[in-house]
Amino acid sequence: LQLMDREGIDRAFVLGQSFGGTLAQTLITDAGDRVAKAVFSATGSPFVPHRVKETLQQAQSQLIQSPDAKLMQATKTRFSAFLPQTPKQKRFWNAVLDDLFGHMLTPGDVRAFYASSADFFAHYPERAPALAEWSGEALIVRADADPALAALDPARLDPLFPKAPWPLFPSRAPMLRVSP
Repeated sequence: LQLMDREGIDRAFVLGQSFGGTLAQTLITDAGDRVAKAVFSATGSPFVPHRVKETLQQAQSQLIQSPDAKLMQATKTRFSAFLPQTPKQKRFWNAVLDDLFGHMLTPGDVRAFYASSADFFAHYPERAPALAEWSGEALIVRADADPALAALDPARLDPLFPKAPWPLFPSRAPMLRVSP
Protein backbone atom coordinates (compact mmCIF):
# COMPACT_ATOMS: atom_id res chain seq x y z
CA LEU A 1 0.00 0.00 0.00
CA GLN A 2 2.86 2.37 0.74
CA LEU A 3 4.25 1.78 -2.76
CA MET A 4 0.84 2.46 -4.30
CA ASP A 5 0.53 5.65 -2.23
CA ARG A 6 4.02 6.83 -3.16
CA GLU A 7 3.34 6.24 -6.87
CA GLY A 8 -0.11 7.87 -6.73
CA ILE A 9 -1.98 4.65 -7.59
CA ASP A 10 -5.53 4.62 -6.23
CA ARG A 11 -6.56 1.16 -7.50
CA ALA A 12 -4.48 -1.60 -9.04
CA PHE A 13 -4.70 -4.93 -10.80
CA VAL A 14 -2.89 -7.53 -8.72
CA LEU A 15 -1.27 -10.77 -9.87
CA GLY A 16 -0.12 -13.34 -7.33
CA GLN A 17 1.45 -16.70 -8.04
CA SER A 18 2.01 -19.35 -5.34
CA PHE A 19 2.76 -17.58 -2.03
CA GLY A 20 2.32 -14.29 -3.93
CA GLY A 21 -1.32 -15.27 -4.45
CA THR A 22 -1.67 -15.68 -0.72
CA LEU A 23 -0.18 -12.23 -0.18
CA ALA A 24 -2.46 -10.75 -2.87
CA GLN A 25 -5.46 -12.11 -0.99
CA THR A 26 -4.25 -10.46 2.21
CA LEU A 27 -3.96 -7.15 0.32
CA ILE A 28 -7.61 -7.54 -0.69
CA THR A 29 -8.53 -8.38 2.89
CA ASP A 30 -6.69 -5.33 4.22
CA ALA A 31 -7.54 -2.84 1.46
CA GLY A 32 -10.00 -4.36 -1.00
CA ASP A 33 -11.12 -0.95 -2.20
CA ARG A 34 -7.59 -0.43 -3.60
CA VAL A 35 -7.68 -3.62 -5.74
CA ALA A 36 -9.79 -3.51 -8.92
CA LYS A 37 -9.02 -7.00 -10.22
CA ALA A 38 -6.88 -9.92 -9.14
CA VAL A 39 -5.35 -12.96 -10.79
CA PHE A 40 -4.34 -15.89 -8.60
CA SER A 41 -2.19 -18.64 -10.06
CA ALA A 42 -1.22 -21.89 -8.35
CA THR A 43 -2.16 -20.60 -4.94
CA GLY A 44 -4.22 -21.61 -1.97
CA SER A 45 -6.16 -19.75 0.66
CA PRO A 46 -4.25 -17.57 3.12
CA PHE A 47 -6.48 -19.05 5.81
CA VAL A 48 -4.63 -22.24 6.68
CA PRO A 49 -6.08 -24.66 9.25
CA HIS A 50 -4.27 -24.63 12.59
CA ARG A 51 -2.94 -28.19 12.20
CA VAL A 52 -1.41 -27.29 8.83
CA LYS A 53 0.13 -24.13 10.29
CA GLU A 54 1.81 -26.18 13.01
CA THR A 55 3.15 -28.70 10.50
CA LEU A 56 4.51 -25.93 8.25
CA GLN A 57 6.12 -24.14 11.19
CA GLN A 58 7.80 -27.33 12.46
CA ALA A 59 9.15 -28.25 9.01
CA GLN A 60 10.36 -24.73 8.34
CA SER A 61 11.95 -24.48 11.77
CA GLN A 62 13.88 -27.70 11.14
CA LEU A 63 15.01 -26.49 7.72
CA ILE A 64 16.07 -23.07 9.01
CA GLN A 65 18.30 -24.75 11.60
CA SER A 66 19.85 -27.19 9.09
CA PRO A 67 23.45 -26.81 7.88
CA ASP A 68 23.69 -24.74 4.68
CA ALA A 69 24.22 -27.64 2.27
CA LYS A 70 21.30 -29.64 3.71
CA LEU A 71 19.05 -26.57 3.69
CA MET A 72 19.76 -25.83 0.03
CA GLN A 73 19.41 -29.47 -1.08
CA ALA A 74 16.18 -30.03 0.87
CA THR A 75 14.65 -26.86 -0.54
CA LYS A 76 15.72 -27.73 -4.07
CA THR A 77 14.17 -31.18 -3.62
CA ARG A 78 10.90 -29.64 -2.41
CA PHE A 79 10.76 -27.35 -5.44
CA SER A 80 11.64 -30.15 -7.85
CA ALA A 81 8.57 -32.10 -6.70
CA PHE A 82 6.46 -29.46 -8.46
CA LEU A 83 8.22 -29.85 -11.82
CA PRO A 84 6.49 -31.04 -14.98
CA GLN A 85 6.89 -34.76 -15.50
CA THR A 86 7.93 -34.90 -19.16
CA PRO A 87 11.67 -35.66 -19.43
CA LYS A 88 12.44 -32.61 -21.60
CA GLN A 89 10.66 -30.18 -19.26
CA LYS A 90 12.12 -31.84 -16.18
CA ARG A 91 15.68 -31.48 -17.56
CA PHE A 92 15.09 -27.80 -18.25
CA TRP A 93 13.61 -27.04 -14.82
CA ASN A 94 16.26 -29.10 -13.01
CA ALA A 95 18.88 -26.93 -14.74
CA VAL A 96 17.01 -23.82 -13.58
CA LEU A 97 16.92 -25.14 -10.00
CA ASP A 98 20.62 -26.07 -10.15
CA ASP A 99 21.43 -22.49 -11.14
CA LEU A 100 19.00 -21.00 -8.63
CA PHE A 101 20.20 -23.01 -5.62
CA GLY A 102 23.80 -23.28 -6.76
CA HIS A 103 24.54 -19.70 -7.75
CA MET A 104 21.72 -17.22 -7.29
CA LEU A 105 20.26 -17.84 -3.83
CA THR A 106 22.26 -17.92 -0.63
CA PRO A 107 21.34 -20.00 2.41
CA GLY A 108 20.44 -16.68 4.06
CA ASP A 109 17.93 -15.96 1.27
CA VAL A 110 16.28 -19.35 1.74
CA ARG A 111 16.18 -19.02 5.53
CA ALA A 112 14.64 -15.55 5.18
CA PHE A 113 11.92 -16.94 2.88
CA TYR A 114 11.05 -19.72 5.31
CA ALA A 115 11.10 -17.33 8.27
CA SER A 116 8.84 -14.79 6.54
CA SER A 117 6.33 -17.40 5.40
CA ALA A 118 6.25 -18.96 8.89
CA ASP A 119 5.76 -15.51 10.41
CA PHE A 120 2.96 -14.77 7.97
CA PHE A 121 1.04 -17.97 8.76
CA ALA A 122 1.63 -17.53 12.50
CA HIS A 123 0.41 -13.95 12.72
CA TYR A 124 -1.99 -13.14 9.90
CA PRO A 125 -5.55 -12.89 11.26
CA GLU A 126 -8.16 -14.97 9.51
CA ARG A 127 -10.68 -12.60 7.94
CA ALA A 128 -12.26 -14.72 5.21
CA PRO A 129 -15.55 -12.75 5.09
CA ALA A 130 -13.64 -9.70 3.85
CA LEU A 131 -12.64 -11.64 0.73
CA ALA A 132 -16.13 -13.02 0.11
CA GLU A 133 -17.53 -9.47 0.31
CA TRP A 134 -14.91 -7.95 -1.99
CA SER A 135 -16.53 -6.28 -5.01
CA GLY A 136 -13.61 -6.66 -7.41
CA GLU A 137 -13.13 -9.27 -10.11
CA ALA A 138 -10.99 -12.38 -9.68
CA LEU A 139 -9.46 -14.90 -12.02
CA ILE A 140 -8.21 -18.12 -10.46
CA VAL A 141 -5.91 -20.24 -12.60
CA ARG A 142 -5.05 -23.77 -11.50
CA ALA A 143 -4.79 -27.32 -12.71
CA ASP A 144 -6.98 -30.00 -11.15
CA ALA A 145 -4.05 -32.43 -10.85
CA ASP A 146 -1.41 -29.96 -9.64
CA PRO A 147 0.67 -31.76 -6.97
CA ALA A 148 1.92 -28.45 -5.60
CA LEU A 149 -1.56 -27.45 -4.48
CA ALA A 150 -2.73 -30.66 -2.87
CA ALA A 151 -1.40 -29.70 0.56
CA LEU A 152 -2.84 -26.17 0.34
CA ASP A 153 -6.38 -27.40 -0.38
CA PRO A 154 -7.23 -24.98 -3.19
CA ALA A 155 -10.93 -25.75 -2.76
CA ARG A 156 -10.72 -23.44 0.25
CA LEU A 157 -10.60 -20.57 -2.29
CA ASP A 158 -14.12 -21.36 -3.49
CA PRO A 159 -16.07 -19.74 -0.62
CA LEU A 160 -13.71 -16.75 -0.61
CA PHE A 161 -14.70 -15.78 -4.17
CA PRO A 162 -18.33 -16.94 -4.40
CA LYS A 163 -19.18 -14.92 -7.55
CA ALA A 164 -16.64 -16.75 -9.70
CA PRO A 165 -18.22 -19.43 -11.94
CA TRP A 166 -16.30 -22.57 -12.94
CA PRO A 167 -15.92 -23.71 -16.52
CA LEU A 168 -15.37 -27.45 -16.92
CA PHE A 169 -11.97 -28.57 -18.27
CA PRO A 170 -10.59 -32.06 -18.90
CA SER A 171 -8.31 -33.58 -16.28
CA ARG A 172 -4.79 -32.07 -16.13
CA ALA A 173 -5.87 -29.09 -18.24
CA PRO A 174 -5.57 -25.62 -16.70
CA MET A 175 -8.77 -24.61 -14.95
CA LEU A 176 -9.88 -20.99 -15.12
CA ARG A 177 -12.31 -19.35 -12.80
CA VAL A 178 -13.51 -15.85 -13.63
CA SER A 179 -15.73 -13.77 -11.39
CA PRO A 180 -18.13 -11.22 -12.93
